[in-house]
Amino acid sequence: MSDVHRIRPRAYVHRHKLHKKHFKCQGPNEVVLVWQKLQALFEPSQCRPRGLFREKPHITCDIFFSGDDVINYAATEGFGLTMTCRRDRLPAGIPRKYLCKEKTAVDKRSWAARWMHPIFVLKEHQSGALIQLTTFQSTSSCNLVHVNGVNSNPLCANSKERGKGDHKRHWVIEMNESRRLHLDSYGRIDSIDHLIKNCSMYYR
Repeated sequence: MSDVHRIRPRAYVHRHKLHKKHFKCQGPNEVVLVWQKLQALFEPSQCRPRGLFREKPHITCDIFFSGDDVINYAATEGFGLTMTCRRDRLPAGIPRKYLCKEKTAVDKRSWAARWMHPIFVLKEHQSGALIQLTTFQSTSSCNLVHVNGVNSNPLCANSKERGKGDHKRHWVIEMNESRRLHLDSYGRIDSIDHLIKNCSMYYR
């Protein structure tokens, strides 16, 4: 786990099978282990007059870590969570016909569907936290799940540009608040892995 705008790891766990099992699936179990390691950063220490975090952080995870177990855990613990949702770990109790479960072919219909308003589902957890599910049309199945992430999810367009001078190109892509939060906060760990790979360093 690292800060969004810095290459500074805050907590990590080694991937092996000897960890304490909170959940059956490995990904959600690792989220719990990392969250437990973060507890020490909430309290003052000898070198810190106050905790590192003033409030519980919002965590963005990969699709590997998704599932109802970790969503309910985050809602109970009171920290924010954003993650892509695996097709075999879609939230229980919602008919599958309302969610993006199958991959969609790339054709005129799927391209036009990008500009339709996304399906946005809200559920209040017994702890008072809000669980949000976003399903939006794209060229593949894509579901995003949040805990205390977004309150509304309007559709909009983001402008993009590439190139210089006469070769500069401009275009727009479909966007909504759920997807924007995910894209703005995901990818730092991948950047760290890429930098380590460029340095030809071995670590474990």
